[in-house]
Formats: sequence, structure tokens, C-alpha cells
Amino acid sequence: MRNAYLMLLLSALLFATCSKEDDSPPDPCEGIVCENGGSCVNGVCDCPEGWEGADCTTKSTPSSITLEWIEVIEYPTTKDNGESWDIDGGAPDIYVTITGKADNIFDFLYTSETHDNVSTTPLYYYPQIDLVDVEHLHSLYIWDEDGSSFEEHDLIGFINFKPHESMSNVWLDELEIVSPSKGIRIRFGMKYVF
Repeated sequence: MRNAYLMLLLSALLFATCSKEDDSPPDPCEGIVCENGGSCVNGVCDCPEGWEGADCTTKSTPSSITLEWIEVIEYPTTKDNGESWDIDGGAPDIYVTITGKADNIFDFLYTSETHDNVSTTPLYYYPQIDLVDVEHLHSLYIWDEDGSSFEEHDLIGFINFKPHESMSNVWLDELEIVSPSKGIRIRFGMKYVF
């Protein structure tokens, strides 16, 4: 009788323990996968900055991109006819400009300082400008400064670029653009603002 009573008591405890586990609600995050560093909270992905969507696989469009630095790695060292860029035959005095849209007006967004008598590369510039029209075309121009008026300056070359390429599924803090036909190679350092 005593053994029967113990068996009944153990069965009741086991049943009570099992029924408590069966009564617990299911985990709302079970089977949910959040990509790109996202985490599941109450059955919904909480995405990190720069990502959105049900599983954090859609890139967010930044409100702006800060262009922190520019590195001019290559540019044509002579004109197409072989002459020097500089009027006096010396090394060019190089500066860069960036054009793009600001407040729906296509304009110069940045003009750098001039590096005088450039004979080696790379050249560095630190614009610290915010590009707000991030999905549209911008242009970087490389100039040789000859004389005091803009009309006397020679355009060495230019490259078109889009600061935010939504087709890429990676956030780049550096963007390299190469134009072999123009002999230009540029790198940009960028920071995204959401």
C-alpha cells in the first residue's frame, strides 16, 4: 500500500511537471532568422542600423553620406598630345571639385585646396561634406590650376559616381572608382547617416 501511495504521488508530480511544460507558450522567435546582425524580439527582427525588412536583408537608404576623404591614386600625367599640363612645362598644380545636386540644384559641392607642382601620387583631400542626394550621379573633376581665372585651368579628367549603390548588398566605408580609359583611379572614404 505504501508503495502504491508513493507511485501515485510520483505519478502526480510527474504529471504536474509535464503539464506545466505543456502549458508554457511557444517561443515566438523559434524558426525566425534575422540576418546582418539583427536579433529576434517577440517574433520580429530588430535590425541594426543600415538594414530593414522582415529578416534584415534590405539595405536602408541613408539620409546622407559624409565624404570624409578622397585619395587621387592615378591621373593622366600629360595631355593627350604628350604636352605637360602646366603652362610652363612643369608639374601640374592639382585640385579637385565635386559636383552633384544640393537642394534640387546641380552645383559645385566641394572645391579642394591646390597641391602645387605635383610629381607623385597619391594626393589626399579631406572635404567632410554631406552628400544628400545619395542615389544620383555625382562627378569628381581633377584640374590643373594655371593662372588666377578659372578659364585658364585645364581639366585633367573626371569620374562619375553614385555614393550609394543600392544594388550592392554590402556597406562600404571606402569606394574605389577606376576608369582605365581616362587613366584615373580614385578612392573615397565615406560615413553613412541614417
